[in-house]
Amino acid sequence: MDRLTTASRALIDYLTSTGVAETDLRTETLNIYPQYSYGPDGMPGEVTAYSASTVLNVRIAEMAEASAVVDGAADAVGDAFRVNGVWWTITEAEALRADARADAIERAGTQAEQLAAAAGLTVGAVREIHETASPLGYPGSEDMYGGGGGGIPFQGGTQSITVHVTVVYELNGS
Repeated sequence: MDRLTTASRALIDYLTSTGVAETDLRTETLNIYPQYSYGPDGMPGEVTAYSASTVLNVRIAEMAEASAVVDGAADAVGDAFRVNGVWWTITEAEALRADARADAIERAGTQAEQLAAAAGLTVGAVREIHETASPLGYPGSEDMYGGGGGGIPFQGGTQSITVHVTVVYELNGS
């Protein structure tokens, strides 16, 4: 546990020294497993030691800093350092989702007008609106990491926010 504590403290100290806020660090798991001696029959015997690990979730706000932060973290912790994955999220997702909703409603109205006109009708009042939104936060791919400094290349790429809107209009005869 002493080595885990030392490595964890070194990692946290390094990350906060680079400007990562403590609120952007979250311990996800702490695992402690017994290590056994094995007899000639291959069966576990006595507990001889314990193995411990922890997972720290780190949010790095600036994509350009990701590579340098990961490289520095590896240097700070040494052989105990592992990366379990990289995920990307959209910071201003709710504002972007609101824009997507407004755009979807506007496009639904335009399409309704076109369809009604083709049928010789006019669009009346809105009767129903239903929305389905896409989830956010995806594991990274080469296109999604943003460049970063030296070391491991991270590319930001694109993510999208999709809002599906179904609008039911009243139709009026001509």
